[in-house]
Order: sequence, then C-alpha cells, then structure tokens
Amino acid sequence: MATTERSLGWATGVASTDGASTYDSSRMSAFERAGLGVGVLLTGSYLAMSGATTTTLAIADGTAIVGGYFYESNGIVTISTSTLGSGTFSVVIIANTAAGSQTVSANGAGTTTVLTATTRAVVVTAAQLSTITTSITATNIVTLGTIVLSSGTISSITPYYPFATNRTLAPAIYATMSGGSAGLTAANTDYQIGAFSSSSSSADGTIAMDSTTGTITLLTSGYYIFSVQVQYSSGTTGNRRVTMDNVIIYPPQSAALFATGSTFAATHSTYLSVTAGSSVATNVKAWSSVTGQTVTNCVVTVKRI
Repeated sequence: MATTERSLGWATGVASTDGASTYDSSRMSAFERAGLGVGVLLTGSYLAMSGATTTTLAIADGTAIVGGYFYESNGIVTISTSTLGSGTFSVVIIANTAAGSQTVSANGAGTTTVLTATTRAVVVTAAQLSTITTSITATNIVTLGTIVLSSGTISSITPYYPFATNRTLAPAIYATMSGGSAGLTAANTDYQIGAFSSSSSSADGTIAMDSTTGTITLLTSGYYIFSVQVQYSSGTTGNRRVTMDNVIIYPPQSAALFATGSTFAATHSTYLSVTAGSSVATNVKAWSSVTGQTVTNCVVTVKRI
C-alpha cells in the first residue's frame, strides 16, 4: 500500500487494514465534495420548485450533495406556506451536522425542526438561515432559491443556480486531421481527400483518423458533428463542391469562392448507428466541374456529442 492511499466506505465497526479503524464520516464527506462538488446533481427533475399562486411549495425529485452528505428525493416534497405570513424566504437543503436540532419555518414533514444527522429541504427566514449557517457552516447548505409570500400565498419563485458547483464532466470525444490534399484529374468526379499531414484519433480510440487515406472510422454509435474546411487551388472557371459519404456539405459553388486564400468551412451533423464491434468509414471527397484542379488543404474535425 502506498503511504498516501486510504480506504473509504466500509461499514461502521468494520476495521480497515490501511486507514481508520472504523467508518470515518468526515473523510467520506470530504471525498464526496472533491469528486462531486456541492449542489444539485444532474438526475431526476433537478429538485425544481413550483407552486406559485398557491400555499404549497412543491420540490420535484432529484439528488444533491450537501457538504459531502447525500440528499435524495424520489418524489415531490410539498411544504405548506399557509401560516408563514408575508415576506421573502429562502429555500435551502441543510445537512444538520450539529448536535441539536435546527429551527426552520417549514419543511416537508410539516414541522419546524430538522433533527441532527439528517438532510432536509426547508423554508427559512433570513434570521433562521444566519443562525443555521453559524451552527453548521455554509459548507453544509445548498440553496435552491427564494420564494416571496403574501399572506402565506406564494407570489413568486426564484430558483438559484441549479447544478453542482464542481461537477466532474466527461472530456469531449473528438479527433482531427489536417493538411489533406487531392488531385482532381477529371471533371464532374468525386475524389477522396487524403494525404493529410497530421492526424489525431480520439483518446478513447472510438474515432480513428487515417491520415494517409483520409478515412474516418467510427467504432461506437452516437451523434457526431463533422466540421470540414477545404481550400482549392486557384482557378476562376467552373464550380467546386465537397461531399461526405455522398452527403453534400458544400453545394456547387463558384470557383472564385474556393480559390486559394478563401478557405470554406461548414459543419455537417449526422447520426450514425453502428453495430457493436464493427466500424463505419466516413470519407470526405472533393469535386470540380472542370479538369486539372487540386485541393491544397483540408481540415476535418469529428466530435461525438
């Protein structure tokens, strides 16, 4: 075992051979904060609030990390506001890490307290929120938003920033190649662009670029965005176009628009369904209505979204 490695998550009372002798909640909550951040996670209905013009605040299903502690609601939580009078109230989720209960204006259980070692969505006044913050620190509070009450009726709901402040997002999966060229010997004929000077396949290996042939191989299904930039040799007659697997990216355009120094760019989006374990080859081709033309540069980027 490396000296920096420590195990987490074992049940209370189960001895660990390389860390705390029992479950360590402070280390686990620190781990959750580091990995997931603090805030509402991208699951369910994101704990969205509704109920304007009524006396019942409804909080939709969802999950959150509150100071490293979990909050989960698999249905709608309703909080009555009928007895709260008028004013602006905060709607927060608190992880009560204090030894005693926290006083709130209302919660989904129909009470005005949150017991220790529980995580609950509550409606609080500014004064209550200040007291709770002093007791459990701001780290253990996630704000869902504010509501304005008029004699207990919700007149407006203002949601706060709804997602976690430090979500770990998957890196974009993309690949690119540049410097492609092609000789267009005959007129009105599609020629595959190849001989790219450089290429870079995706980090996960699911998008492969062959710089020699210009072939793009896709090994997994999904939505793909193809960005293609093409530059032709100089020429003032005829038209030029670019296709990808017989899908026209650039319709026939005047040669002057494709002349050297005027690089065209377009984005082509398509959905490709690929059988697991197989591949689909995608090719970029150039066309000219007159003979003797060349593609002097081509840049292709493919991104899976």
